[in-house]
Amino acid sequence: MKAAALSLLAMAGLLAAAPARAQYDELFQRAPAEPGEPGEPAEETPPPEPKVEEATPSHTQARFSVVGAYRGVYDLGLGGGGIDFSFGGDYPVSGAFELRILYGRSIGGLGFGDVAAMGSMMARLGGGVRLGFALGLEAMMIARATNGDLMSGGGLTGLFRLGYDFGRTQGFFVEGDGSLLYTGTVIWGPTLGVGYRF
Repeated sequence: MKAAALSLLAMAGLLAAAPARAQYDELFQRAPAEPGEPGEPAEETPPPEPKVEEATPSHTQARFSVVGAYRGVYDLGLGGGGIDFSFGGDYPVSGAFELRILYGRSIGGLGFGDVAAMGSMMARLGGGVRLGFALGLEAMMIARATNGDLMSGGGLTGLFRLGYDFGRTQGFFVEGDGSLLYTGTVIWGPTLGVGYRF
């Protein structure tokens, strides 16, 4: 009888202690803090990356090329080479100032020199293909084979040109043109060039 009474008292004591233990756990054993709550270190926000301004593409361009040319006047054929320099725009349709200097000889030994200053207009057709024309002034001098005297003439010149650019903004290019010079006599001929634009 006494043992049964002791068992009942022990069970009652355990039941009475359960709420106190739950209150202890609630006070001293907190649940893990949510991110951002006091007691939990906040996640570090990485510093913003510095803004890099994109370089504004240039809309001017210089071209330098080495050229080979043939010029025909009457029944005389003149062959030579030289340089061509131009400076202007780099738009889909743009203009430029151009200077060309040629020097060469005929099969018979006549020497000639040629200087042309022109304004050119070129259009980009697609990819690197360009098509255009130029108008300007040109002067030609031919040295006689007998005594070296110079025969000279000058006048209006014009040409049509087809070219191809390798690369979008700078790089090598190739081009060819056909020109006419009128000095009272028509002087005609093709020119081929290989150069670099920058």
